[in-house]
Amino acid sequence: MTAMGEPTGDARYDTDTALLGRPVDDALGDALVEVASRVADGVIADYIPELAGADDDATDPYFRQCALLVTTTDLALMGATLANGGVHPLTHDRVVDEVVARDTLSLMATCGMYDRSGAWIFRVGMPAKSGVGGGIVAVKPGEFGVGVFSPPLDPAGNSSRGVALLEMLSARSGLHMFDHTAGPPSPTGAVTVDRASGVTIALRGELDFVAAEQIVHDSGRLLEHTGATTLGLDFEDVTRVAPIAERLLAATVREADAAGITVRVINAGSLDLDLGLGSSAVS
Repeated sequence: MTAMGEPTGDARYDTDTALLGRPVDDALGDALVEVASRVADGVIADYIPELAGADDDATDPYFRQCALLVTTTDLALMGATLANGGVHPLTHDRVVDEVVARDTLSLMATCGMYDRSGAWIFRVGMPAKSGVGGGIVAVKPGEFGVGVFSPPLDPAGNSSRGVALLEMLSARSGLHMFDHTAGPPSPTGAVTVDRASGVTIALRGELDFVAAEQIVHDSGRLLEHTGATTLGLDFEDVTRVAPIAERLLAATVREADAAGITVRVINAGSLDLDLGLGSSAVS
């Protein structure tokens, strides 16, 4: 992409630009590629003689990727984009598909810290990727990314101070992805009961399978206790509805419709929901 966000046709450059939220600075690219290619050619000649002098198409993109000039803020934003399912948190552009973001985080969790990846996920519990330049990007999926930089490396090739800092941050802030929580945040907020409009439940946050189950449970109890025949679901404060949650809510709408309960879906225009509303209403 150019400074105005226009695609350049270079997939690597365009993706990196979208991840950074600004034009890529790869001023070191040509110099690093030239030096690194010579080193790589020598190593290949020593260990795999039959590939000596092979085409550089495979190695050049890798060396150029290693030559990007970034800040810790850039690293944090890259991590935050992956944490946000592939959507950049500032530009709101979709950089990669959700599945790509998920698979990237899976790789980071299993092998992103070289030979110390096992110890890392045990102690820190966040997907991360380090570089021999001294940078580390770590991700709390669904929440944030963090970038650190300190050049001195440990024997595994990871930033010594960066690893120590992130271990401390994870321990002090409870960031380990396998930490047990007493219960997930409630997806239901304020409840309004009105004789004319029935029961209205304000929903919030990201709705996954567990959240959808709770919404169905809470809705059933409220309808039973109030005797209302109309249920309003207000999505104004909902940030995302997972496909499985959408299917569960749609099944609930169908059952409610068959039981003579009218379901009103409120403030859901930006979510592009398809709940198969039958005699129910959208507002």
